[in-house]
Parts: sequence; structure tokens; C-alpha cells
Amino acid sequence: MKKILKWSLVILFVVLLIDLGIIGIKIFSHDYDVIPESYIGYVCFLMLAVCGILMLFSTRCPYCGKVQITKGKYCPYCGNEKK
Repeated sequence: MKKILKWSLVILFVVLLIDLGIIGIKIFSHDYDVIPESYIGYVCFLMLAVCGILMLFSTRCPYCGKVQITKGKYCPYCGNEKK
């Protein structure tokens, strides 16, 4: 799951940079109709925020290797105590 989140972060960041570049080029050429690009940028920014929060709060169990969102003392899948 962490690999998927990392790749999602990278891909979304690249798409956001390309989108912001397109907005900049359109504004530079005096074409101020950038509403679709703005929506794409907004969605990419929200998805980046969600992926970042999931990366920050998710951990793996050292025994079973499953991804856990909670920061509890015991693994909810295998029941072993985390270190």
C-alpha cells in the first residue's frame, strides 16, 4: 500500500505541475479561460493531500506485514504486540 501511495504522490505531483504549466502558458498568451485546468489542479491537490495524510498515518505490522491505519498497541489482524 505504501508503494501505491508513493507512486500516486509522484504521478499526482507531475500532473499538477503540468497542469499549472498549462495554466501559466494560457495566461501568458492572454487566454483567461482556465476553468477546466483549475478544476484539474484542485482535484490533484486534494488527492495529494489525501495521499500525504495516508502516508503519514499508516504503518505496517512487523509480524504479519499488513498495513494499519491505527496507532494501537496491538495489531488488529494478528493480535501480536507491536514494538
